[in-house]
Amino acid sequence: RRWPDNPWFTYGAAWADADAARWTQAVDEFERARRALPAFDPEAILAMARILRYTDASPERLAALARESRQLAGWLDLERPDAADDAALDPMARAYAALAQGRIELPQVGPGVARADVNRWMRLAAASDGAYPALVLRALGLPPDGSLDDDTFWLSAGLALREGADLAPYERALAAPLHDAPHGRADERRRMWALVRGVLRPGAPALADADLDGLDPESRGHVYAAAAIALGARAPASYRRAATLLLFATERPYFGPAG
Repeated sequence: RRWPDNPWFTYGAAWADADAARWTQAVDEFERARRALPAFDPEAILAMARILRYTDASPERLAALARESRQLAGWLDLERPDAADDAALDPMARAYAALAQGRIELPQVGPGVARADVNRWMRLAAASDGAYPALVLRALGLPPDGSLDDDTFWLSAGLALREGADLAPYERALAAPLHDAPHGRADERRRMWALVRGVLRPGAPALADADLDGLDPESRGHVYAAAAIALGARAPASYRRAATLLLFATERPYFGPAG
């Protein structure tokens, strides 16, 4: 490649390789670029972590990366089996930690816990394996408020598809900016929506990496999560695995063991 020592070009190449599922090259380029461009370090570390989890890298490598990022360390901490009982965590963090283990424990609005926070958690919980019907109905009835962001949009839309709910609010949202949606280009979201709806067609083949070419690791995780939710028990185990590894505990519902 031209200008191999230019960190700006290396950073751009990292995203291009990640979008094309060239995982080894992407991780190497992110590593080189972030050392030279500290301002991009947080985003690069999270992208690397998603790829390393998805490609079954060693836990030691992921732990080393977490030592350089408080955000990544905090997200990984929520996935500890005992995190839900950690009194040092705030109520919402404990609720997400419990959900990551398949425990649906509705947090209560109170000091430090806003209604929008609870509504956001409810969207994840309702799309999770083991969600009780009343919770699913409550989540489907939530307004498109601050709890509908770049993460919860996809799992809420997948749930609406599975339950035969009104899709109009989600289709309108495809053309509008979502709350806290850095990856929210309208054309990309429409393509992702078409991929999710496509898996419901009779006889549709399972999604493969080639179908998601051009999407970054996080967006791929959203597609796999929405598709797994929409298909329910019919979803391939690969969708559930991909969503669980490409996304973190505050970005996805709980997917139990396949079968």
